[in-house]
Amino acid sequence: MGMWGYLHRVPADRLSELLSNPSQIEDELYSFDVKRLPECTVEKTWNAIEFILDRLAESDRIPLIGPLTEGEKTGIAFDYGECWFRTPAEVKQIADALGGLSKEEFKKGYMPNLMTKHNVYPNIWDREEDYEENFEYVWEWYKGLVEFYQEAAAKGEGMLLHIG
Repeated sequence: MGMWGYLHRVPADRLSELLSNPSQIEDELYSFDVKRLPECTVEKTWNAIEFILDRLAESDRIPLIGPLTEGEKTGIAFDYGECWFRTPAEVKQIADALGGLSKEEFKKGYMPNLMTKHNVYPNIWDREEDYEENFEYVWEWYKGLVEFYQEAAAKGEGMLLHIG
């Protein structure tokens, strides 16, 4: 299975409650007794998506937004590290930046050789014959991420983010 990127939409008032008592976060996300929050995964593409977005930010095409592995720490961690959060205002800013990128613009940050050099997860970027297929793989997961952020922004929700 590997490391997957997860996002959870959280109503603003519930996010405040969880941040006041971080020990409740894991139960909120994964308990069978509690209705789970809306969830999105970008599976193994989390590192590639953030790498591409960081390259676009470095070239001033978008602001530096870190939609998957950045934000403020909640105070809890899962198997692969920290659980971060984004406020509703940050979710809106990220949704706006993500939604403004066309496929062609997004592809300008796709640099397989550099991704290989920087050990971007998963290690598939050095396969020249698969450059286009790998880009399409990332693009498809990226589109779901954009839609998820836009839905959260429209509802004024925050986010909890982690790698699992």
